[in-house]
Amino acid sequence: MYRLFVAVCILALLLCSAAQAKPGLPDDPDMLELMRKLASKPELMNIEYLQYVIGLPEQGPPIGGAQIKSQFWYGAHHKLMYELHQQESYPGQVISSDFLMHFPESQVSFKKMEHELGTPIRRFYDPQCHPAVLCSLAPNTSLTLHSHRGAFGVKRVAVAYRGAPLPNPSPADIKLASDKMVERMEQAADRKKWDVVMPLAIVELRNHPDDAEAHYLLGRCYASQGNLAQAINEYKAGLAAIPPSNPAAVVSVQQQPAVTWASQVTACASGDIKQNCLRGLKELKVKEQSPDDELEAANQRRNIKLFQHAQRLRVGGSKTVDPDKAESETELPVSNQGNR
Repeated sequence: MYRLFVAVCILALLLCSAAQAKPGLPDDPDMLELMRKLASKPELMNIEYLQYVIGLPEQGPPIGGAQIKSQFWYGAHHKLMYELHQQESYPGQVISSDFLMHFPESQVSFKKMEHELGTPIRRFYDPQCHPAVLCSLAPNTSLTLHSHRGAFGVKRVAVAYRGAPLPNPSPADIKLASDKMVERMEQAADRKKWDVVMPLAIVELRNHPDDAEAHYLLGRCYASQGNLAQAINEYKAGLAAIPPSNPAAVVSVQQQPAVTWASQVTACASGDIKQNCLRGLKELKVKEQSPDDELEAANQRRNIKLFQHAQRLRVGGSKTVDPDKAESETELPVSNQGNR
């Protein structure tokens, strides 16, 4: 009995620890790449770039009036993971930017991080008497590693910029980050990690509302959560975002082989997304409707409203039925439709 109790306790601890999603460690390749990029290109401390890397933030309250803007990113159990604080001299002119990354579970040593990032400029103690290491990869920009007293790992990384107004991220950097985000989203979808796919799909649709595949993946995310109404809306949005085929534009392979091959690839991808959306709607017991079916359903609803309006007029007195006003009337209970 005692052994069974101990086994149950160990299993409960394992489940609790597995349920708590931990942020990446500072020596993870993705985190190291993000640190290097922000420390070498401080203009990338920008929401337009960071949204593709770590997702969308939660807007924080303004500090010091409207001059300092703060954004926060949270992980599982609402644990703070990232912070961005920026001061503007004028709207859109960022002269001070601080990006903080928190790693509360990290055991990565200063020595290992120094080996990854390069020789530090100096070692010191921050105002909280925590040991810190300062590095610099670009002018007016610093990268600082912080630990806690009695701890053996890097617990916080801060990238700071002070100087002239920062430019916007280059289109090449935005394109590269966007492509990597789409790749991560598709890889997570292949592994059915819908909790990872969902924020990435939301970011993709925020910037590309007509991305049919993102609508489909977001529908899968909602379906996995049991939010069937939103799942149906996303599946239908995915179908609406697929461009209609144009049979007149089809040419033979001998005439234009390159164009035909590209169009065939695009048509194949669109067809797969369409089939996936239709399959998702079928799983949720939603029947596909053609334009003729939708028009017929609209006419049936109009006729029902006219009939119900005529019934009310017969009860209240004889009046002329106005079809336009009848359509705006509130419907009676469905049970009255059987008295036709």
